[in-house]
Amino acid sequence: MVKTASVTGKPIQIKIFPQRLLQPQTAEKLLNEIDQVKGVIRMLIGGKNLPRKVTCGPGTGADVNHPNMEIIHVGNCAFELHVMVGEVIVELEDESSKGRT
Repeated sequence: MVKTASVTGKPIQIKIFPQRLLQPQTAEKLLNEIDQVKGVIRMLIGGKNLPRKVTCGPGTGADVNHPNMEIIHVGNCAFELHVMVGEVIVELEDESSKGRT
């Protein structure tokens, strides 16, 4: 999602926190739906870290092949998830953007 916005009003942030961590397919679907809303400046995702390497124990340094470390496509961007999505913060141009689709 690459958008430039001329923000005239004061931007607001909305935090979405599901009851459970989202699977990559669900996160991709949610983020694409949010991307279609007019007035969205940016989206940030947060959650539990998915490490690339084992940090301790007998397998220290070995690659971690976590099934949720997938490449997802949002808008015209693709990126690899490094977290299990547990929250999404959406920044909107102004308060009037909340009801628009």
